Amino acid sequence: MSKSKDTDSMESLNTQKDSFPKISVDSRYDIDFLKNQFKQSIKKICDEMEKSNNLYPQNFDDIKVSKKRKRVTKDKLKKKWRNELDQAMNDWIEKIFEMAGPNIVIGGEEYEEVFNTKEAHEPLDANLAKTLTDLDKQISLLQIEISEQRRRYSEAIKKMTVQEINIKNKEIKKTKINDISPSIIEIDDTEVNWESVQKKYEKILKKVGELTKRENNENNNAYSSLIAKLKNVDEMILNYKEEKSNKKQKI
Repeated sequence: MSKSKDTDSMESLNTQKDSFPKISVDSRYDIDFLKNQFKQSIKKICDEMEKSNNLYPQNFDDIKVSKKRKRVTKDKLKKKWRNELDQAMNDWIEKIFEMAGPNIVIGGEEYEEVFNTKEAHEPLDANLAKTLTDLDKQISLLQIEISEQRRRYSEAIKKMTVQEINIKNKEIKKTKINDISPSIIEIDDTEVNWESVQKKYEKILKKVGELTKRENNENNNAYSSLIAKLKNVDEMILNYKEEKSNKKQKI
């Protein structure tokens, strides 16, 4: 296939980008992982071809090295050729992801915006990743428990105005853990088991607060997601308190 045909195919793919569904991933490191998988797979194939002597051009062994260039050996030429091949394959992989970029969303942001930003993105270590995952599960369970109590005590909880807070990623990054107070969940309502909810909420809040001691966490998409969920819980409870207060005033 000629270069012009390849270019036409790329342009055709790009013009159809809006007709494809967006692929969503949590972090740019998910993309880096996929790129690395591609690179490792291609490297493995090249290594196997090199062992079976099928990687280099057929006439490679016929190349004669000038006696004046004593430092140049066939092994060095092979190494140079292999390095150039590896670089070409890596460039090809980058191009593939660049073409797919318009149809990839990373943590709610466009692919180009994430990979063109000058902001440093530090990878999560294994322990931190596990902690964030555990916290995310705990917060999800807390939300489920609140939803369950809404169904069990519909008369008491139906007055809560449940608002979905759609905070953009950039706005989430500005949110500090101090903006969320454990006192907001202190509600005196005998019909609802708020004591259990409060204990779980404060425990999660404390753990998330400990993560902020590491500066890099505040710019992490996973951390931002936890903050968004906590603010959503805050908003649910705050609205409930306001509704209850308004009812007492009317009475």
